[in-house]
Amino acid sequence: MGSFRRVFERSTLIVGRALRLLRVAFLSIALLSCGALQRVAFKRIAYPLGRYPVLLLCVISAAFIPLFGFPYLYVKCAAGGTDDRRILPYSIIGALNAVNGVLTIFGNAYVPGYLQTILQQTIIPFTMILSVLICGTRYGAQHILGVVIIIVGVAIQLGPLVSSSEDSPTSTTTSLFWSVVYLIAPLPVAVAAVYQESEFSKRKVNLISLMYWSNLIQAIILFMLVPYDLVASDNSEVLQWPAAYRCIMASDERVNPECANGQAGIYLGSCILWMLISQLIQAELVRHAGASLCAVVMTLGLPTTALAFSMPELMGDHIEPIDRSTMLALSVILLGVSLYRSANMSDNAPVSPKSAAALVQSTDSSGMYFHRR
Repeated sequence: MGSFRRVFERSTLIVGRALRLLRVAFLSIALLSCGALQRVAFKRIAYPLGRYPVLLLCVISAAFIPLFGFPYLYVKCAAGGTDDRRILPYSIIGALNAVNGVLTIFGNAYVPGYLQTILQQTIIPFTMILSVLICGTRYGAQHILGVVIIIVGVAIQLGPLVSSSEDSPTSTTTSLFWSVVYLIAPLPVAVAAVYQESEFSKRKVNLISLMYWSNLIQAIILFMLVPYDLVASDNSEVLQWPAAYRCIMASDERVNPECANGQAGIYLGSCILWMLISQLIQAELVRHAGASLCAVVMTLGLPTTALAFSMPELMGDHIEPIDRSTMLALSVILLGVSLYRSANMSDNAPVSPKSAAALVQSTDSSGMYFHRR
């Protein structure tokens, strides 16, 4: 009887471990898949609605107000209250994320999806530099080597674009100007991550309050673009919103052939949906497997997302074949990101900005950088 009990307990333990491994594996695959789908949907929005960046900013930011607002109200009214004494720091974080949103949405139509994924990795060098300057953070040789390799990888990808732009400024299909905009787009997010670290490192922070207020302020700032666009431009985008509405709601191909079959509404809605699901899955993966494994999974999202942009099943007529220079750049950047994040795992020093750079966006990714630490 005793031996049977031991066998039963051992079998139960093995099954439990196997189930935990399966859960982590499922969450990891789901995070990679949802992150890639979110980036694909974000890119595909640009084909029917690229002429309406202000509209996209308003719709995406407004969608997250109730998504974070309902948990905020629940915590405020039924779960012990929220911390609303730090509206100014929350507002600064929201404003910085709004700047990032403007840069990414306006550049979305002019930068290929795979290149967006590559350029967004500059958040790591930006965060490291800012954390050194602002927080006095000290980094090891592996961190520095990883960042240098990331910069080299980005340069490998941008080099041919710069050369083709110099040789024939009007013939290149990828805008060098908007590629540079995308290159610096992660800078506001890096500033937000370092500011968040310096502001909240020694205080308890109610994450629900942080997410709600920063997203609310972000939406308010982005909605201010509407009157600005009306006043500043003779050919105001806002005056063309009825056409965008027909594209989204009525699949009006007279607005744009890409509006057919409800594509605009489908990709706009799926972008928001995948963005939210990715954040929830990431939170679950961190809870069950830790931030270190989550960082590894997010690193694998770099080649996974680039591969997704080359799949006709996802991109249709807008597939983005991966050429040799892109493969080389992806390999170099993946090596740099892996070195940087593996250093975070082995570093026991309390240097949180390193984690901020590692986890602020998988996605993120974001498309817009809605994820918070």
